[in-house]
Amino acid sequence: MNNKKTAYFTVTNYGYLYKAIALKESLSIQGIEDFKIFMFELASNIPDNPFKDQYEIISEEHYTDYLKLAFKYDVVEFTTSLKPTLTISLLNSYHKVIFLDPDTYVYSNFDETLSLLDENDIILTPHFITPMSKEITEFPDLDCLKYGGFNLGFFAVKKSANSLSFLKWWENRCIDQCYFETQNGLSTDQKWIVIANTYFDGIKTLKNYGYNVAYWNALNRTIEKSEEKFLVNGDQLVFIHFSSLIENLDSSLLSSRSKISFEQLKNLEIWKELFHNYINRIHSIKSRMNLDQYGYSYEKLGNLYITYTLRRFYGENTNRFKDVNPFKSKELESFALKYKLLSKKPLPNNLNEEKVSGFKLTIILRLYRMFLKLLGYRNDINLSRLHIYLSSTHRINNFFE
Repeated sequence: MNNKKTAYFTVTNYGYLYKAIALKESLSIQGIEDFKIFMFELASNIPDNPFKDQYEIISEEHYTDYLKLAFKYDVVEFTTSLKPTLTISLLNSYHKVIFLDPDTYVYSNFDETLSLLDENDIILTPHFITPMSKEITEFPDLDCLKYGGFNLGFFAVKKSANSLSFLKWWENRCIDQCYFETQNGLSTDQKWIVIANTYFDGIKTLKNYGYNVAYWNALNRTIEKSEEKFLVNGDQLVFIHFSSLIENLDSSLLSSRSKISFEQLKNLEIWKELFHNYINRIHSIKSRMNLDQYGYSYEKLGNLYITYTLRRFYGENTNRFKDVNPFKSKELESFALKYKLLSKKPLPNNLNEEKVSGFKLTIILRLYRMFLKLLGYRNDINLSRLHIYLSSTHRINNFFE
């Protein structure tokens, strides 16, 4: 394989594959064919679909402690934790690697990025290029403090000693602490990159308005149409990140996580055209996926659904459970059943950012302490993650009282 080629890739579960297929089609329109879709699922759990030759299933055969991470993290955390490891793997065969989230759609090429990689090791794009104003939001820049200044739905690297050191550092952080706990200073893989410049040189912030257009920066960006091209604040549109998209043509909002409406945007008809074209495309693909036959491969222990509390407890005490595969661990299942850490119903995708209630944690922590005291355990169990949850939940509750 030519070591000078560029690889493009994304990582997804089956439930998001239809968006990754749309992304692949958009890249192909730009003449980009070397695009890889890595999917984390059990092969036996994937419904029959017409896209079998367009993705590669990753598993414990390809990834150290893969199953432990699949149990430790929820689906969003697990997705993001895999990115640096997959990038390192691709750099064994490619000189440059570009990552895109599956819910992005490309409208022009990445020539600027590839050119910048000739002089830099790592390319990142910020959530915002210009500061938010009080006229736009009540608390300017607060989201950057909460979620990080960079959006890791896109990044690019070239092979170098410096970039590999960066990726290995990021990989270690993602394996250890890729939690979505903004109340504790974590936002999956993104917040770690806030301090990357402190440790590594060769990082370039790409300030191009045509990159990473998304609901969070839409109020700062004006899209215009020039012949068959779209311009964003004068820059050619490269890709839109359709994060938390409401897949409904009648939706007045850009996202399920935002109150920003199309009516607030300049040239709203162009915005609607782009969003509606994308929604129609992913609906067309989605209709062929047999998603009614699908359930996430790593959402159950036995016949019951894994709660966020169990994931956190396991993540901080993995070494207490001897089985290499936690999903087949009778010891872990017995423990979870005893303390009611499994659910008969699927957990909602957007429960809340702390994902567990303070009341339930109070009861669980007391039961754990009593149980462990009876068994004679003192210092070999880690409840710190649950303690952090509990204290942060109390702080949040107190704030609204």
